[in-house]
Amino acid sequence: MSTREGVSFARDSTSATGRAVLADALRKADPVGARAVEHETSWRRNYLEHFRRAVEAGIGDAAAARSVAAEGLRSATEQMRYDEVPLASAIETVPLEQALHTTTLQGGGSPDAEVSIPYRGERLRGAGLVRQLDEWVARGVITQSCSDAVQTVMTHPEWLRLEGDTVVVLGAGAEMGPYRALQRWGATVAALDLPRADVQQRVREVATAGAGRVLVPSRIVTDAGADEGADLVRELPAVADWLDRLADQTGDRLVLG
Repeated sequence: MSTREGVSFARDSTSATGRAVLADALRKADPVGARAVEHETSWRRNYLEHFRRAVEAGIGDAAAARSVAAEGLRSATEQMRYDEVPLASAIETVPLEQALHTTTLQGGGSPDAEVSIPYRGERLRGAGLVRQLDEWVARGVITQSCSDAVQTVMTHPEWLRLEGDTVVVLGAGAEMGPYRALQRWGATVAALDLPRADVQQRVREVATAGAGRVLVPSRIVTDAGADEGADLVRELPAVADWLDRLADQTGDRLVLG
């Protein structure tokens, strides 16, 4: 594993970096909100108000939501550092310490044939799920568009396998996240998490119990084994290189999740 410092905030102020990124994220969709971020005199106390405004800017306006996300990401790559190199240029300029290889894990289960959602100790499906969606809409828990989207997938369970896509799951070994659901559905996943034995054991257990295919970054070690996993903070250029090669090898569209 790399000993680099890796991805980090600018050394002068993490708060200043966060403010700059949020202001840039809002600048096109909500210029008034961007100025409010820049002129906030009590950032540590009031920052949540500004982040909420960034969410509100995209409600009901898909173009604004995409703008907030895209401009925020652009600014973050300009503000953050990889060692002492701007993150925006690190992937192209920092030499690779080692190229990552791919270990493939194949699940032995059968993919889910219908949409189901865990709720209060059971899995809702079919008519029961539709009733619960209607209740959530009535209570304001979800929007009607969310309910409609779930029900659309319910009528097309073949979509669950996500044919033609490889989903890149960051932090695949975490308890929360899409990795387990994707494996139940039979999807192909590029599973990224730390190169630690306990973390990679969780990744393997989900993969072998699932119905999909899992692609794990690994490096060849002297005992002919495979040291699996990658550190996104310290090995970002190597991870980016691996994903580029993975896309070429599989022919799939990569979807970050």
